[in-house]
Amino acid sequence: MLPWIGFQKFFAACWRRLTSTGFIAWLSQTFQRLLGTPSRRPLSAFERLDSDVLGLIVSELPFLDRLKIFGLSRHLRAALFPILFRKVCSAPLRRPFPPKNMWPHIQVLVLAGDMEVIQTAQGVVTNDKLDYQSTFNQFHESIMHLTALRTVVIWPNINGGLWADLWQSLACIPWLDRLDLRPSEKQSALRDVLLGCSSTLEGVLIPGELLFRVIDQSVNWHALQELVVRGFWPLDPDASPSNPAQEPLPNARTPLLRLLETLPELRILRLNVSAEYRDPRNSTYIVGPNHAGPRDPATFLRHLTCFHFGSLLRGERILAFLPRGVQDIALAPYPLTPRDTLQQPKLRASTVLAIFRDVEFPNLRMFDVHYGVSDLAEVDAEETLLALFASKFANLRQLSVSRRWQHTESALVPHWNPVPRFRTLLSRLPALKYFQMNASVPERYGLLPFTYVDDAFFAHVERLRRLARDIVQDCPWLQAIGLYREFRSDPQFYWERWRVLPGHRGMMQLETMSI
Repeated sequence: MLPWIGFQKFFAACWRRLTSTGFIAWLSQTFQRLLGTPSRRPLSAFERLDSDVLGLIVSELPFLDRLKIFGLSRHLRAALFPILFRKVCSAPLRRPFPPKNMWPHIQVLVLAGDMEVIQTAQGVVTNDKLDYQSTFNQFHESIMHLTALRTVVIWPNINGGLWADLWQSLACIPWLDRLDLRPSEKQSALRDVLLGCSSTLEGVLIPGELLFRVIDQSVNWHALQELVVRGFWPLDPDASPSNPAQEPLPNARTPLLRLLETLPELRILRLNVSAEYRDPRNSTYIVGPNHAGPRDPATFLRHLTCFHFGSLLRGERILAFLPRGVQDIALAPYPLTPRDTLQQPKLRASTVLAIFRDVEFPNLRMFDVHYGVSDLAEVDAEETLLALFASKFANLRQLSVSRRWQHTESALVPHWNPVPRFRTLLSRLPALKYFQMNASVPERYGLLPFTYVDDAFFAHVERLRRLARDIVQDCPWLQAIGLYREFRSDPQFYWERWRVLPGHRGMMQLETMSI
């Protein structure tokens, strides 16, 4: 998902700087001086802030600093109590169930197994023997009084997993509408709890390999609005054990398409999955070139607004069946970094062009697309593709483009410069607020990510800054731009970002954004 540039992020960033340890210390000292006066003091300006504003401030602080502010005054304690205990972790081996005065405020409950580390005269002793019956009794008696509870997060660190009684207790909570289920849970237990909450369950994250085993397609999932599937490509449950990843017969609907047809109210669909290298090639189709489409295309996923798919293949036709009202499309590979154990399709610019030429998404606001340029024909295809994006997706607010350039092809060297065509693209997107791009710069081709913030790193960032400045010159309405630069090991942070500001004589200038 592209980062959202908005007031809340700006506000939180400001407070992140202000609310340093020094600021908290100063605030504490100020309150201590005020509290030391014998007369009844008036409320400070900080205390008079709206509770929602206080919540934004406190949510950006480390937990210990939250506790410091919590103890500054009775007024702050009363105002912040519901905010501090919206999310609570229950770890039976460490502490008892949360006290009753927290119950009305708990919206997210995390169930963690944990292990209790006890310091004895003989040394450190680890207690991992959970009293399952006692824990269940306490949980079952308390859970029905948590009337604000909407989300339960199940961590996999309870030794032996979660037992059947506890699953049944969860399934009896009528107001529970979201479960965060971790991959280590037993599939039969997951199936039971999903069935128990099917009438109110609004969102769920499921490991790909368990998808078909825990979603009962005979059930009406009329409340489910968000489905996130992560991990390996889901295998056909009806396939033979000797070939679990066999392809559907020609003109048949794929198992994944059949499952999606049972989710009529789905609004958000994120398929962050990849096939294993041992699976048959071209096994990650939802609607392939030889497969049948949905039974009723007019009603298929008619409420969908967000579609992310990490294994798009050449010839995939699912986009042609999505509703015109889709606002967010991401076709980034999953995972972002290549792995030898996975099949990670790499589409050419011409393939992406063929896929999007016949689809219409007039309301598209966020778009993330990846493609490769490996010969001169693909250079022409990229130019046509960008022109297509400008004409079809004129309402884009956020755009991310990753181009893989084949730098070993000498014929491509004169055509690499992304400035002319991307400068033109941005000038034709009047609603665009944020743009990020992996330009595949030639000097970093084939090299490992930077490890240190040294002179070479700063020189590379400066080159990217000049490149970004040239790209944004004809897009004065743009608020921010990011360019790809690899640093250390986490691809999520492989971006250098700048604010776009008006400069001297109409030239746009860039200001570095803090991470």
